[in-house]
Amino acid sequence: MSTFILSEKDKEVEIMLHRVMEWASNTLDIKWAEGKSLLECEERFGNILEAIAFLPVCYLPFFDGAAVDNRIYSSKGYFIDHIANHGHKDIGVNEYADLQKVFSYPDEVIKDTRKKPNGKNRDSLLFVKRFEKNRLAAIELSDIDGQIILHKSLYKTKDRVYPGLPRIKII
Repeated sequence: MSTFILSEKDKEVEIMLHRVMEWASNTLDIKWAEGKSLLECEERFGNILEAIAFLPVCYLPFFDGAAVDNRIYSSKGYFIDHIANHGHKDIGVNEYADLQKVFSYPDEVIKDTRKKPNGKNRDSLLFVKRFEKNRLAAIELSDIDGQIILHKSLYKTKDRVYPGLPRIKII
């Protein structure tokens, strides 16, 4: 019998996957969050950032700011709000297990050059992975503490995503 030993990073990836799947599969929490505000979701489920995936380090230079590490963070409140209230009814629970694949093996990476509502430049990258339909995950570098924050989770599109924004060569 052979023994397979996981590296520390592999163990952390398993913990992240477990966290994402726990959040995405709790139908009672998601049902409660439907129609609630982000603030209400964060008050109930928390707004403490927890690592949910890794960004390949080759994409770090494409942020304008400096990231403190290559982990991608979200809070449980934000994640559940996104599932419950932002058009993700067509994403099945098991599809959230593919979140790391979207970042590790993207089909497109897009530099988001649009302005935020406050007029500041976004410091965001959009990752697109084609499974049956396009799935998009957006991340943004926080200008407060240098953490990479999940800005949008998965959603399906049928058209080319943001055709007017610049593409980054897949590395």
